[in-house]
Amino acid sequence: TSFGYTVTGGGDVTVTKASTAETNFTNTKKGSLLVTKDVKENGEIVNLAKAGTYYFTLTGTGYSEQKSITVAAGKSSGTVEFTDLVPGSYTLKEVNEDGSVYVDSAVNVSGEGAVTITAGTQSTSTITNDKTVKGALQINKTLVGETSGTFYYTVKDSAGKYYTADGTATDGISVVTLSYANGNGKAVVSNLTPGKYTVAEVADDKGTAIETSFGYTVTGGGDVTVTKA
Repeated sequence: TSFGYTVTGGGDVTVTKASTAETNFTNTKKGSLLVTKDVKENGEIVNLAKAGTYYFTLTGTGYSEQKSITVAAGKSSGTVEFTDLVPGSYTLKEVNEDGSVYVDSAVNVSGEGAVTITAGTQSTSTITNDKTVKGALQINKTLVGETSGTFYYTVKDSAGKYYTADGTATDGISVVTLSYANGNGKAVVSNLTPGKYTVAEVADDKGTAIETSFGYTVTGGGDVTVTKA
C-alpha cells in the first residue's frame, strides 16, 4: 500500500486438466484529501491571538480517521492531509477532540459534508469557522441643573431594528432605561453585533419623541460604531 495502490484479486486458483485457469488482479491508484481550516470573526479573516487546535473526522465505506489542525498564533489558517484514500465518497466533519459533534452557538461552521476522492489526485476541502464576537454600547448621561431623574433611549441599527438593554433585537420600538442620581448616570446595551447604531433620547418608555416643551435641551446621541469586545 505504500505505493499508493489498492490491489484486489488473486488468491487460490484451481487448475484442471486440459484447461487454462485465470486469475485477475486490479490495481486502483489511491487519492488524498487536503483539508484547510480558515478562521473568521464576524465574517472577516482574523489572525488568532493564541494558537487553536481543530479536529476533523473523515468517514467512508470501511474507513474512518480523525486528524487535527493547529492554527498558530498570528495565523488565520492551517492544513492537514488525509492520505492513501480509496477513490469514492466520504464525509468530512468537524468534531471535538473526543470525536463528539462540535457545537458552538457563537460559531458558524461551513464547508463540512460530502467529499469525492478521485484516483491519483489530491482533492481539497476548506472548513471555515466564523465566530460572532459581540460588543457593547454605553450611554452616559450628564444633567445640568438637575440632580436625579429617569431617562429613556432608543438604539437602532441600519436595518431599522431596535435593541433592548440585553441586546435583543425587536422589530418594534424598544427602549433602554437610564437612572441618574448623585451626578452619575449610565446605561449599557450588551451583546451587540459590531456595526453602526443610532442612539436617540426619547421622552418615555413608549419611545415618544422629545419636544422642546419638556424644558430640556438635549445634546449627544446620533450614530455610534460598536466594535468587537
